[in-house]
Amino acid sequence: MDRRGFLKSGGAAAVAAGAAPARAEANLAAPGGDTRPPALPGARALTLARDRGHDLAGFAADRLANRIAVATGGRFRLERGDAAACDLSFGDAHALSALHPGFAFFAGLPAGVGLPSAELDAWLVLGGGQLLCDELARPFGFKLLVAGHMGEPAGLWSNVRLERAADLVGLRVAAAGAAARVLACLGATPIDVAPHDLRAALASGEVGAAEWAGPPPAAAFDLGPLAQGLYQPGLNRSGALIVMRVERGLWDALSPADQAIFEACAAEESRLQLAEAKVYASLAAGARTGAKWPLRTGLPGPVAEAVAAAGRAVLAELAGHDAACRRIAASYEAYRRWRGVA
Repeated sequence: MDRRGFLKSGGAAAVAAGAAPARAEANLAAPGGDTRPPALPGARALTLARDRGHDLAGFAADRLANRIAVATGGRFRLERGDAAACDLSFGDAHALSALHPGFAFFAGLPAGVGLPSAELDAWLVLGGGQLLCDELARPFGFKLLVAGHMGEPAGLWSNVRLERAADLVGLRVAAAGAAARVLACLGATPIDVAPHDLRAALASGEVGAAEWAGPPPAAAFDLGPLAQGLYQPGLNRSGALIVMRVERGLWDALSPADQAIFEACAAEESRLQLAEAKVYASLAAGARTGAKWPLRTGLPGPVAEAVAAAGRAVLAELAGHDAACRRIAASYEAYRRWRGVA
């Protein structure tokens, strides 16, 4: 198979389209379609805000909305709405760190102190992480459901040669979440760039380096043609969690059966996104095979050591923020030690 041609011809999009209706009994449309059952008399309409920076129209958020409608037999209809007045929202969990630094533990930590997607899920489900997340989210008036994962990024795309930690000083880097704190510790200038603007920012010189932090389908063509080098692993080597935020009043009003349905639908969407992330990573890697540009290499020892040290410093800073963060950090670190995650 010509993988490069497969990407250019839209084969990657076809893979994503095929992921949604993988099981016929789910009666789900391909992304962008709508085979939801007709709304029942008295059906409840809910508004769903989609983070446009971390999803594509017709993909994860719409697929999840369709799944909930199907699973509830049309008793709930999720329609796109205004983020300022919505019942649910879908997007990158890193955005919640603006409310409280403790959410960074659940979104995914960078620089060697993060947990791979499977381990993060295990900590949440079996290690007490979800209970701590619920405790943290309750005062803010919402319930969080894991609804996806970005997978492992390709690495740090850079137009600046990185040989020493000092090469990061003053460098403008597109970064999200706790990775921005790591960069600030190293003297770099973290820049918040929406994923759909990342290619233009790298091409224009607005940023000198970047990691892809958008939806896996949009990363199929990656940032390779715009960068001189790809340093692996990057900062967010474990990727980022995607969540569905449910307003607390709505969640508490749901019956236990409907809560279980919402949880199951979100979990299924998370499974599909992880599968998509692996497929797109494989397709993108295949398209790059044999290419001499950009240069692909590991982070040089001095840079890698500085990044790791900064990651540990950021973890300590987060852990000391308040009592809630101390409880979360204690659970998180206990799980990492038990699992031997380096």
